[in-house]
Formats: sequence, C-alpha cells, structure tokens
Amino acid sequence: ATLLATTLPWPWGWDQGFSNWLQSVGAWCSAKALDALAIPCLQNGSSIETRDLHLVADEVCGGLGSVYAFGAFAILLGLLQHSGFVVGFKTLLLVPLWTLMGHFLRIFGILSLQEYVQRDFSNGWDYRILEATTTAIVLLLIWCSSRFIRRIFEPIPVADVEFGPVFSGLNKLFCWPQP
Repeated sequence: ATLLATTLPWPWGWDQGFSNWLQSVGAWCSAKALDALAIPCLQNGSSIETRDLHLVADEVCGGLGSVYAFGAFAILLGLLQHSGFVVGFKTLLLVPLWTLMGHFLRIFGILSLQEYVQRDFSNGWDYRILEATTTAIVLLLIWCSSRFIRRIFEPIPVADVEFGPVFSGLNKLFCWPQP
C-alpha cells in the first residue's frame, strides 16, 4: 500500500508543482555554481542558457530521477531492512533533498562539461551515462541516509533492571515496529 501511495499523483497537481519547484531550484543552484566557476550563464526559471547550449531542466530532470521513483526506493529499502516507522519516515523526508541534489548534479554536469569539453551531454548516450551516474549517486545517498538514521534510532540495550521500563518505552517509541 505504501508503494502504491508513492505512485499515485498528489491532489490538485501538487506533485507537478513540487517537481517543477525542485527543477527550478536545481537550475538556480547550478547557475550559482556556474557563476562561481566564472562560466557565463543566464537562468530564467528552470532553463539555463550558456554560450553554446540552451538547457531546460524539465527535459533533463524527468524520467528516472523523479521524486516518486526515489520515494518508492526509500520505502522499499526501509521494508527490506526491517526499519522502524521513524527511520522510514525520516528517510522518506530526505528524498526531496537528494532528488534536488541529483537535479543539480545533472544540470551542472551537462553545462560544465559543455563548457570545458565542448561536447553536448544533454542527449544521446552521453546523457544516458550521466543520468545513470547521477541516479546511482542519489540512490547511494538515500541508502547512506537510511543506514545513518537507522544507526541513530537503533534499539537501546537494557543493561540495568532499574532502567528497563524506560529503555523499553524508548525502544517502543523510536524503533516501532521491531522485527
């Protein structure tokens, strides 16, 4: 049921608005990074234009790297690792951040490689390799986040009988459901 919830669109077009916002923020971050490298660019919404290339974030940030796909991966990862509700929820909350990072890496990679290598990475096999690489990086970041949060919220071993009920209560609160 949780995987189905990540594949259904949000009501009133919120999913499209959120996805467009992530893409425009990724384009803005990429434009700022290009400015820091002294690469001239012009950003307008979710599109960036350099001397040799006009790039629209909607075209390069869709498909494999969608928020839904990464959210489904985070939920599936939590189920496979037998994580508690708090760990799964916190991992799912980090998915938009890592998706934004993937959008930034993809846009910045295409534009900086265009500037330095003089090759268009926005289509063809070059784009597919860049897309697979950024997707693998985002999946790795989600996995690392899940492991880190899981480590923080792992059950506390009960060492003393006096504090047994306290630790038991904390374990039930933060590590629910326990495998």
